[in-house]
Amino acid sequence: MKITKNEPNPPNHTTDLPFEEVYNFFRVKKDKKTDNVTGLYFKKVQYIEALKNMGFVRYILDGKIYYIKVNDNVAEMIEEHQVLDDFEDLIKTCPKDEIMQEHGIGSDFLHECFVNQLDSLTKPKLLTRLRPEGKLNFQEDTKDKSFFYYQNGFVEVTKKGLEFKTYDKLKGIVFKTQILQRDYIPKPKGKNKNWFKFLSNISAGADRFDSLMSIIGYLLHHYYKTKRKAIIFTDARISEEADGRSGKGLLFDAIKHMMNPTEYDKEAVDISGKDFNKMDRFKYEECALNTKLIHIDDAQRGLNIEQHFVDIARGIKLQRRNKDSVTIPVK
Repeated sequence: MKITKNEPNPPNHTTDLPFEEVYNFFRVKKDKKTDNVTGLYFKKVQYIEALKNMGFVRYILDGKIYYIKVNDNVAEMIEEHQVLDDFEDLIKTCPKDEIMQEHGIGSDFLHECFVNQLDSLTKPKLLTRLRPEGKLNFQEDTKDKSFFYYQNGFVEVTKKGLEFKTYDKLKGIVFKTQILQRDYIPKPKGKNKNWFKFLSNISAGADRFDSLMSIIGYLLHHYYKTKRKAIIFTDARISEEADGRSGKGLLFDAIKHMMNPTEYDKEAVDISGKDFNKMDRFKYEECALNTKLIHIDDAQRGLNIEQHFVDIARGIKLQRRNKDSVTIPVK
């Protein structure tokens, strides 16, 4: 199955294809006189097609090539060895009767030839041929809609309210790291009183409460074709002394709970404001390529917000020790 304009996402239908289409990626070599099998050659074009049918495709971000595997519209970033592992599993599960009947070899012989030819099958230029045959259709928030992904389905949010849908209704690809590791369980109206009371208490007024609702919505809404803003939370009472316990940290923890599938994920990241040095090239090393929100916690007194204008408007340069730098796109 190939990607077309009407079906832009990589297929993953290897198990649905007949034997001769799944295992067409090799050619048996035989002695012309004796007709005995002397070896086996992997056909590169059919090998790449087999990988595509398994859901593998290249993904270009910031000018660099990455590889993802797409299964039922859920994508996962993978390493080279995972491509080989899955392909090796495909070989190991090759029907023994069919391969003997069609090619006169055993599945063990096929596996042995695969291992012997690993170098030729993992050349970087060869794997770059895992290009999609159409534009990858990633599910994204729009101006009027936002999406939250759970294990049992996703929630579509509009100004009319929430609507829960199953993944067969999803039109685009989402990354596995976007899926919250819990089921969506709707609560009856009025059952979130503690959360409502907390937000009311830290707002201290109806106008501020409405503003806080807009801020939370802005931070959770991943639509970026608009004017970008930095959100600054301050205490209601400004003093020379540190004034904690005002709810700012707890509020960001709640936002992270809605963005990070697990405690190890980094769509939303905390950075200590006390240790933050704008001139340090590793200042954002805690971030990842999928980071969408950075929280500079407890910023230093006299913070010059103008120093962050380039990061807000153009993107963040992510530099990690002993690794190439990449740019996290503006979000």
